[in-house]
Amino acid sequence: MSLSSTRVRLVKDIFCSHPTAIAQFNNYDAIKQYPFKQLPEFLFSGRANVGKSSLINELLATKTLVRSSSKPGATKTLNFYQPDTLDPKFYLVDGPGYGNRGRPEWGKLFMTYATHRSTLRRIFILVNASHGLKESDKLMLQDFHSLALTSTAALSSRVFPFSFQIVLTKVDEVLKRKDASSELLQSIQSEVHKLAPTCMPNMILTSTKITVPGSDSKLGIHELRECIVEAGTLL
Repeated sequence: MSLSSTRVRLVKDIFCSHPTAIAQFNNYDAIKQYPFKQLPEFLFSGRANVGKSSLINELLATKTLVRSSSKPGATKTLNFYQPDTLDPKFYLVDGPGYGNRGRPEWGKLFMTYATHRSTLRRIFILVNASHGLKESDKLMLQDFHSLALTSTAALSSRVFPFSFQIVLTKVDEVLKRKDASSELLQSIQSEVHKLAPTCMPNMILTSTKITVPGSDSKLGIHELRECIVEAGTLL
């Protein structure tokens, strides 16, 4: 087995070990009181109906763990998930959607968690590739950029400042446009950099409908796992 294939297997094993739902929270005080292990946490957020639930299910190699609904706004709490092993290495956190379908109380819970959670390592902002950045995406990016600057300047209040990164979902819809696809993806990346220079520079392109040739993994899933492993120093 080659070094690269060994790495792929090791990374996959971290995520594909009978994941389980840990708890759901609708307020931050309850999160603080829950007996979590001191493990890195990775938060997923995006506009309602961006494909977040389907992506997390693919990431954890499951079909039904994370509730997926055709009705936007199904996620209304912060939901924690974890591989069910003797030595779990992280928590994945599914956050409520924002945008027109979001609610103020969901946003308050989300930002309180992001601001105060010392074990939070990275926030993945999911954006529908075919829609590009909506106004709510832009506002979220600017908020995270400001928060990252504040965190960096005041390490005494946040010992472990989080990073944030764009994950493009439903890329299969963009690839159908052939010549226009590259231009669209580049324009999104350029706009992200202008709005939030502290955002991780590399966007992750994903699709739960495209299987990578010679693999059983969907497009972008291994790359997303690698980003989590790197951000949390899991290997």
